[in-house]
Amino acid sequence: MRLTYLSGLLIFLLVGLAVGYYTALITSVTPSYESLESVVVVDSLGRYVRVGNYSRVISLAPSITEIVFALGLEDYLVGVDDFSNYPGKLLDMISSGKIRYVGGWWLPDVERVIALRPSLVLADSGVYRQVVLESKFKELGINTLYLRGSSCRDVFDIISDIKLVGMVFNVSSKADELTSSIIGKVSNISNSLLSMPTGRPKVLFLAGLPSEGLYSAGGNTYIGYVIEVSGGINIVREFSGWPLLSYEKILSENPDVLLIATVGGDVEKVREELSKTPLADTNAFKNGRVYLLVGEAGDVLVRPGPRVYMAVDIISKILHPDVFGTANMSGVYKVLS
Repeated sequence: MRLTYLSGLLIFLLVGLAVGYYTALITSVTPSYESLESVVVVDSLGRYVRVGNYSRVISLAPSITEIVFALGLEDYLVGVDDFSNYPGKLLDMISSGKIRYVGGWWLPDVERVIALRPSLVLADSGVYRQVVLESKFKELGINTLYLRGSSCRDVFDIISDIKLVGMVFNVSSKADELTSSIIGKVSNISNSLLSMPTGRPKVLFLAGLPSEGLYSAGGNTYIGYVIEVSGGINIVREFSGWPLLSYEKILSENPDVLLIATVGGDVEKVREELSKTPLADTNAFKNGRVYLLVGEAGDVLVRPGPRVYMAVDIISKILHPDVFGTANMSGVYKVLS
């Protein structure tokens, strides 16, 4: 891959938020009772999309790819974005040539998309460069359905995306079953926090190391939601989107826990870098509550998809190990002992 996953995350989210959050309606619209050959749905850009028989589907976001697999629709897929890597079956299908890559998450390769002759493209309305392709896809006669994708703000936005895909592919019962399971798992954790004996720690999330910029997740982001529902207080909850913070702001809030999501990362090098910054003066650093999330754990945290309950599970265990135990997912590292 030419760019790292989280570098891409910062590039498109900072630009993509200019598009705003679109109202997504997942109810079906029947234009006529006399002649109903198909169903029309409204996507996250407010567009009417006619549902047909889609045999060749392309997904342009990792979270959307995970929804397709979670609903058992993977056999329709012929293409995915370069960052889609879950579940393991996807990698097998890519190795066998059944599914091909079509370019970056924030910058799909239109020529690769065309070459696969898709009957439907599932796109991410939270990515600005995917949104501006809408007219190009229309010009080329490529049916496109925009989901909330990376602009999801909470579990309910994720549920909306899952149910919309379920409706389009006539697997609404499967979608209902999946979403009920997700809501139940998230609720079990949040309900346990209602009676917890400890308080809510102040949390700072950083999308990368300080040397890459102090970018955090505001109150209207998926990561901000995960922090709050997991029993934490997001110290930048008053901001929207992905603010670039100053050390002065961070020190004034003095977070109790620091979460850093990045690609790879040597724990010793991360520790050394943090020790040379003002972050070393925070309660999080002084009390050894600094965590690095990479690989699977990093993907789960930054992708608003069917694994949202796993993100809540990881963060609730990091924030409240006395209540939930230790986070043991691959890719969770405690930077300071």
